[in-house]
Amino acid sequence: MAQIYFSKFNINSEIYKVYDDDGLKDKILKEVFEKIDENTRHTEREKRRGEEEKEVTYKFCNLIKNSKNKVICGRLVKIYEGEIQSYDAKNDTVITSNANNCAASSTFYFDLKSEEIAFITRNALGYNQFNKYFKALVEKYFEDITFEIFLENNIGELKEKLYAMSRILSVEAVIIPPNANRKDFARIFGPSEEEVRESGATKVISKMEVSAKSKNALNIGTSYFDRILLAIKKGYASLVAKGRDENNENCTVTSEEDAPYKATISDKEKDDLEYFSIKAENELGKLLKSKQSEDDDDEEEN
Repeated sequence: MAQIYFSKFNINSEIYKVYDDDGLKDKILKEVFEKIDENTRHTEREKRRGEEEKEVTYKFCNLIKNSKNKVICGRLVKIYEGEIQSYDAKNDTVITSNANNCAASSTFYFDLKSEEIAFITRNALGYNQFNKYFKALVEKYFEDITFEIFLENNIGELKEKLYAMSRILSVEAVIIPPNANRKDFARIFGPSEEEVRESGATKVISKMEVSAKSKNALNIGTSYFDRILLAIKKGYASLVAKGRDENNENCTVTSEEDAPYKATISDKEKDDLEYFSIKAENELGKLLKSKQSEDDDDEEEN
């Protein structure tokens, strides 16, 4: 079975204008839907372990757009120079040759109404690369707008792993202003809400730590960390926590690597665009429902 991962697509550079103009977010997302095409390419040089730096190209292909539902299904493809092996039956050996058109592709389903992306990964195209180059390609269509894409997390699993750490010595979080509305902005940034907005910051990086030589540990059962976890749950943040495990060994918990939200799909059907669309739509519905349920629980507690 293969894994489907999910990411939240966020408008970043114009977010404060979005708060002040009710129609601006929909206008930008409409432009994203219309402009994504199969002709645009993003090329840069990458270096794989033990190899020389080589040129790698990313592009979209096999796009299917549903104008009524504002959904795009297709593939993000990575094109690169690599080795191809084939079996020579006559000589009972393996032949290795170089090719400049090797490819790795991720089938994706982009729902612009919910601003969510469901996608699969490959050995040569992991979820960090997918998010990075999906963002890079979309930004090529705009001169003055930037976006952020955060991997969706299983917040319950993340909490379990954080609380399983014996001592948390440092926590670094990257948080962006929410795509949704000012209500979420206020909930996530709390007392610093107005200061963040007045500064014009579109990304906030915070770090707290205690000395490893002391016996102290960070207390994550506070409102400050609750707001960070809320931002992660909403798809607006990522987190890295470092500390000690039960054996007093160094350990690290990251929201993306240790607790991604995911679903399964058969290897046979992960590249079938029609089936993937149906499966992704269903799984995204579950993700959005779980987020709404958690929101209702939070409001009841408050």
